Amino acid sequence: MIVRPGLICGPGDTSDRYGYWPARFARDKGPALLPDLGQMSTQVIDSRDLAAWILQGVENQLTGTLDAVGPNVSWPVLIGAVMETTGYTGRIQLAAPEWLLDQGVNQWAGPDSLPLWLPEDLFGMMDRSGRAAQAAGLKLRPYDETLAAVLADEKSRGLDRDRRAGLSVAKEKELLALLEAASS
Repeated sequence: MIVRPGLICGPGDTSDRYGYWPARFARDKGPALLPDLGQMSTQVIDSRDLAAWILQGVENQLTGTLDAVGPNVSWPVLIGAVMETTGYTGRIQLAAPEWLLDQGVNQWAGPDSLPLWLPEDLFGMMDRSGRAAQAAGLKLRPYDETLAAVLADEKSRGLDRDRRAGLSVAKEKELLALLEAASS
């Protein structure tokens, strides 16, 4: 069995990519900086679902190459779900990807990044079908259950901790001020 997982997330994920957004919206109600990505697709798989399915596949001697991915969720739907789960009611400030890049903000992961943001020519990376894996026994928990578990994990590890991915509070405030000044 060859497993091609999508972005793996879930409680205990130390990459800080997926967890950045629930942590950011739970941290405070101040303005939040987001890249303006239109309807970009996002696609994650809960590590618990992936692990259970791989073990089942080994036990059942499953063969083949399978994309183990969760549902396709557009960027606005993802952000809306995170806002609802965290109770965030603050202002969303969208910034053009080109402006963010000019300010030194990184895509996808790492320090000074806005996680999950992909270059436009890679938008299809998170738009794969997992139907074959699901037909082979992959069970996906509800998206909001994964999101709630990630939020609980982020809270337990500290919303203000140093992160491997995302913007620091200071960097986000600096960028918001620059964006405000540029639009005045």
